[in-house]
Amino acid sequence: MAEMDFYRHSLQANNGELSMDEVRRFEVALQPTFAPLHVNHLGRSTAHLVQGTQLPKTIQSTAFTRAFQHSATIYLYRAICGLHPRHYLVQQHVHSCIECIRAIDRSSKAHNCIIFPLYVVGAHAFKDDHQRFVIEELDAVYQTLRFSSLLLIRAALEDLWGSEAREGDWAGMFTGLAKGVLVL
Repeated sequence: MAEMDFYRHSLQANNGELSMDEVRRFEVALQPTFAPLHVNHLGRSTAHLVQGTQLPKTIQSTAFTRAFQHSATIYLYRAICGLHPRHYLVQQHVHSCIECIRAIDRSSKAHNCIIFPLYVVGAHAFKDDHQRFVIEELDAVYQTLRFSSLLLIRAALEDLWGSEAREGDWAGMFTGLAKGVLVL
């Protein structure tokens, strides 16, 4: 993310031209990872896999990582490439990010750390059920952490969903967030 942000700023500062090689390099770096297949589980019953505690933790951490990868790819396509928020490449990652967040158990500590992906995906959520999901997840994290920043993120998203800024550029989507809000 930091490298993409430096690249974006260098394009803006130098009136540079977007390099598709750079975009592809970022896409490759952000390719979603998947839970590894452990050879020692081959040949055993599925009941053994479900009963084991290691596999669910692996799936949880993989879903967490993938949520960040999808939100970073949304940043790449929106902030650097300038794609419209409804563009199919952007929306593909919105849907995938939401599914990754759904895979994270609300009782896990990782769930409290998904604020950034929730904010990015929420800003690009056009379906009512996706917007409801984002609000429910923000509320669930708020119940655990009680950070006032979460209430401000929620309010900013609700304002965005009701405004024309949701169809605008990357920076315009996030101007409604109060100063000093931490989006971890």
